[in-house]
Amino acid sequence: MSTTSFPASVFKAYDIRGTVPDLINPDFARALGMALAARARKAGIQALVVGRDGRLSGPSLAQAMIEGVTAAGVDVLTSARYPPRSSTTPPIRTARALAWPSPAATTRPNTTVSR
Repeated sequence: MSTTSFPASVFKAYDIRGTVPDLINPDFARALGMALAARARKAGIQALVVGRDGRLSGPSLAQAMIEGVTAAGVDVLTSARYPPRSSTTPPIRTARALAWPSPAATTRPNTTVSR
């Protein structure tokens, strides 16, 4: 099993924030997706919700996170694109509506991961 080192500066009290591409990039998103999936599997969670907003980096970060999550054996529900300054509320509501005890992640330049 390999260990990925994440930059400590991106982890805040309630979310993950960093600049693209120097701190947050597709490699970071893929590794984060794998780490989240590993925690999800241990908790008996079978699927995660991944959403994004309309920023230019959104598609590549979302795709990389989806690749990481699915490579680690967890299913992904992708939700619609959100307005540029939206909160993580839409993907969290999606997960709750499906009755998933699932973290929801939005891949944005200021990436936020909520539980």
